[in-house]
Amino acid sequence: MPPLEKLRDKPIRIATDQPPWEQGYDLARCLRERLDTKDRRIDSVPRLGQALGANPSSWARATSARLKLPFADAMVATTRTGAPYFAVQRSNVHAKTFALCRAVGEYLAVPTDPAAIVTPTHSERQKRNRAFAAELIAPAQELRAYVKSPIVDAEEIQDLAAEFGTSEYVIKHQIENHRIARVADGWT
Repeated sequence: MPPLEKLRDKPIRIATDQPPWEQGYDLARCLRERLDTKDRRIDSVPRLGQALGANPSSWARATSARLKLPFADAMVATTRTGAPYFAVQRSNVHAKTFALCRAVGEYLAVPTDPAAIVTPTHSERQKRNRAFAAELIAPAQELRAYVKSPIVDAEEIQDLAAEFGTSEYVIKHQIENHRIARVADGWT
């Protein structure tokens, strides 16, 4: 598997005439295909590094910085050699993994940018990187295989979140956004 810098050197082409979330989904699907990670869970920062083919110690150094900006969830910047380094605001494993996936999406989607900030805003860029992270962590195609009924309740979402190693929020939005099923009323 190629290091992250090599993935950026051969950019994944996404249709820019699509809505930003579709661009994010496509980027994640193409990345999973390129890395041949169809069935691999990306449920932690180390597992993301493994999926990306990163050297474990280099990946740990590149992702160990803690971001201390109140308006940002994560950031990515590149060294003079083109190697990425990341900083994440969150410490919760699910939130940290999601934010880092968003930053990886930014790193791959715009190979000419030396740096990018992941924020809670609703710009097209942020919508794209959220969709990328959700699809990378919990691919819609896999979720479809697990969801057997037209309506899912809170317990089913909780079980799926445990299965995929992510938050219930990510699972709920993937199910709704990909029209896999309807989420039962009363889900919080």
